[in-house]
Amino acid sequence: SSGINAEWPLRPGIFKMLNLCALLIIGLQAQCWAEKGHWKKAPNIVFIIADDLGWNDIGYHGSDLKTPVLDQLAREGIRLEQHYAQPECSTTRASLLTSRYIVRTGLQADVILNGGGMGLPTNETLWPQYMKQLGYQNYLVGKWHLGFNSWAETPVFRGFDYFCGYYGGQIHYFGHYHTKFSGHDFRRDYRDENGKFHQDILKSEQGNYLTKLLTDDAIRIVKEHDRKDPMFLYFSLPNVHHPNQSPRGYVAKYSADVNISMTYDRKQLTGNLGGLEEAVKNFTDALKASDMWDNTLVVFISDNGGCPVGLESNPGHSNYPLRSGKTTLFEGALRVPAFV
Repeated sequence: SSGINAEWPLRPGIFKMLNLCALLIIGLQAQCWAEKGHWKKAPNIVFIIADDLGWNDIGYHGSDLKTPVLDQLAREGIRLEQHYAQPECSTTRASLLTSRYIVRTGLQADVILNGGGMGLPTNETLWPQYMKQLGYQNYLVGKWHLGFNSWAETPVFRGFDYFCGYYGGQIHYFGHYHTKFSGHDFRRDYRDENGKFHQDILKSEQGNYLTKLLTDDAIRIVKEHDRKDPMFLYFSLPNVHHPNQSPRGYVAKYSADVNISMTYDRKQLTGNLGGLEEAVKNFTDALKASDMWDNTLVVFISDNGGCPVGLESNPGHSNYPLRSGKTTLFEGALRVPAFV
């Protein structure tokens, strides 16, 4: 139903990933119905994950920022106004892909740092592994951030048929590195027709806007996907995580209609947010053009709240009127924009 505002009650202590677990159940039930002939075919399932998008960084929450694409999709679907995530990137992604309390995975203490030796335990069974049993082709485009100490921790060894993106938690939008000293982190992992694993390090793409590269690859997947199998696509974008980077002209373009008294950092965020808007629009347009839209469940979430203060913060973020932000246990970190 269009424009539903889902005010579902959540008591403290109840699973923070409850809404997403319910969506997985819906998707698996839909698969069962399709197998029994109630539907012509199983639905495609797409998760679009924004990075550090604050409660007040999306237009339909009364923000001073403009997000017409996201606002329109939210109007056409169901807004999850009491959807709760985990306080940081790795913790949310681990809970999401395992559907378990984060403490069960051992990753509750902090995000996974490059070279830090941490990773999501390989004895955990992830969504794509279950989805594969149901006949889905599984793709991950964008951010992984669940460990890369061994190949066994990486996406193609954990149920995904294909991966294009970055293993770490933060990346330079044009240089494609975490820091200048940590190395290049834009790659493509896949298996050939004989099942042999391959990895391409995409250094030739340095200098190009990462969000567009990822979106173009997600669109390519949609166009080339074999329709005889349903598709599960985990589309995890870098926007609007620090650093606040966007192509030349984006800030001017996307800040043209906003409050002229906006702070410098907030204004810079408009370019970063504009990149997210373009990615979502171009990708959803591709689903429609490929005649997949009506048979696709699309879920949009942020992995945690905005990070206006603290280490590697983005001062342009706002979680108003919620308290605090990323890395805390206040609602500014946990209660995030989400819709289906």
